[in-house]
Amino acid sequence: MSRRLPGAGWRVALLFMFLSAFCTAYFVVLHVQFLVPQVWPQAANGVQAREFGATGSAASMWWRSRTRRRARCKPSSTEWSAECIPFLCTALEFEASNYTERLLSSIRHPVAHVVVVVGGKDMLTLKRAQAWTRRYPDVHFVRVPDRIGCAGGWNICIKYMLDVFGVDWGIVANNDISFPVGSLKQTAAAFLEARQRQPGLCLGRIEMDTRPGHGSYSAFVVTREFRDACGLFDENLFPAYLEDFEMDIRAQRLRGDGCVAGNIFSAERFHHGPEGAVVYVSGVQDMVNRDEERSGEARARIGEVLQRGHRSGFQYMADKWGCSVSQQWDACTFQRPFNRTHLTPRDWVYDPAYRRCVLTGTGLQGDHCPYDVSVLAAGNSTGEHVSEV
Repeated sequence: MSRRLPGAGWRVALLFMFLSAFCTAYFVVLHVQFLVPQVWPQAANGVQAREFGATGSAASMWWRSRTRRRARCKPSSTEWSAECIPFLCTALEFEASNYTERLLSSIRHPVAHVVVVVGGKDMLTLKRAQAWTRRYPDVHFVRVPDRIGCAGGWNICIKYMLDVFGVDWGIVANNDISFPVGSLKQTAAAFLEARQRQPGLCLGRIEMDTRPGHGSYSAFVVTREFRDACGLFDENLFPAYLEDFEMDIRAQRLRGDGCVAGNIFSAERFHHGPEGAVVYVSGVQDMVNRDEERSGEARARIGEVLQRGHRSGFQYMADKWGCSVSQQWDACTFQRPFNRTHLTPRDWVYDPAYRRCVLTGTGLQGDHCPYDVSVLAAGNSTGEHVSEV
């Protein structure tokens, strides 16, 4: 008996080493794909977007039995139906109040493709996103190293819908949205019924429970016709606010091109803002005001950029469309951006110096960042921002 003990001990040691190697390999497969994500070539508006949390990995497959599964479907290539929503996307730079997790867990209706775009380098948000890739293995997560802003996030969503997944319509929602039971199906059905009554309807602003009777860009139905007619959202409006008003100005001037934006109402509405909110509350502003996971200093820095971008955006809108800074956007007089005849209403040209000014305050003129109209002379009026990354 005593002669067998060394052999038995050796076998136990080998077994322990094997288990340790397996656990180490699993950790690497599961985590390194997030820390060093694969490059997703020119996936969106020219930026070097990256995919992480690949759903086909062994690690993701291993987690399927213990993660949240959602109903998936295959959309018809010939008929649009509310029974299967082809695409749903959200984008964010700063996670707070568990908003994104709430949105994902509230998807109870079949959706073919769900995408979450994470922009910037906020470590708290990236840490949360790493957990989401494990918890939601059938969601497609995309990381963009630069800050993207609201308009940039929406544009990446639209590009993924059309150019990566090749579907013709879907829903883009801010991450502070959630979907009460029945609301996704009813909203999709309401949009498709509205299209029957108004064939030119290409974009549907969705009614929120916190703003009954009003359409909202907090979530909207977007189509291929919308992108083809109106272009992408203007990323000079950064980091948030006014990009929706700017698009409405554009859509009004392009009504003759067969693309009309309208409001979508349904019995079951999406919820917007903090849990239990009954009036409109911006998720971003809510984070700046009361997020307990970030220091007051960190929230102040985020808020400073937000306010500088907001002030600059008013001046940019007034200069671009020929109106006052007093938010009377229906009184704008220019039919083309900056009154330049070589541009169409859908065109915009990204100014990197303007973006740097919003982010850092360098180059301020008074209380706002100046937009360099000389970039318009380059003729690069594609309505797409080519990232400097």
